[in-house]
Amino acid sequence: MAIKITQGKVKVNISKKSTAMGNILIDKIKNFFDKKKVVAVIVTIVLIVIILIIFTISTTNRSQENNDTVVTGSLMWVKDPINNPGESFKQKTTWQSAKELCENLDFAGRKDWRLPTVQELSSVVDYSSTSPAISKSVFPGTSPSPYWTSTEYNGNDSIGWAVHFSAGLVFDSSKQDKAYVRCVRNK
Repeated sequence: MAIKITQGKVKVNISKKSTAMGNILIDKIKNFFDKKKVVAVIVTIVLIVIILIIFTISTTNRSQENNDTVVTGSLMWVKDPINNPGESFKQKTTWQSAKELCENLDFAGRKDWRLPTVQELSSVVDYSSTSPAISKSVFPGTSPSPYWTSTEYNGNDSIGWAVHFSAGLVFDSSKQDKAYVRCVRNK
């Protein structure tokens, strides 16, 4: 390609060789943009898959309930422990008593209840709600108070973990302190 400027006019002479190189350049530019489109399509597909996975997980973790229990994911919970399974659950109790209450519970046709781990009990916290920080329609009667978990404090067997449902905070507490009980079982 030759460019000649005379008297303010631009004259461009394109040889066959230059034209061929221009076509190659244009093809490379097209391929570049085609690759960008492919990348954009792949990114879009990945985002859609991630959204579908999140939706599936959130749908799986939504509760299914009957009159006495609530199922979230792979766990079945006592729906309203203060008002339903019996008088023992209406009062706060020590960690050991809470553990025994769940292990000895015969409720909703099931006998394999247990005290939930700190991770399990934290999974039902609803941080968009306060006092109590839990879905009131799914878990009615929940007191905005501490509830025991089966998780013990590392290195100190006199301390256990609890979840306080006023704001959903997790904290450690002496096992002699008193808290409410919400039993769980594997579905």
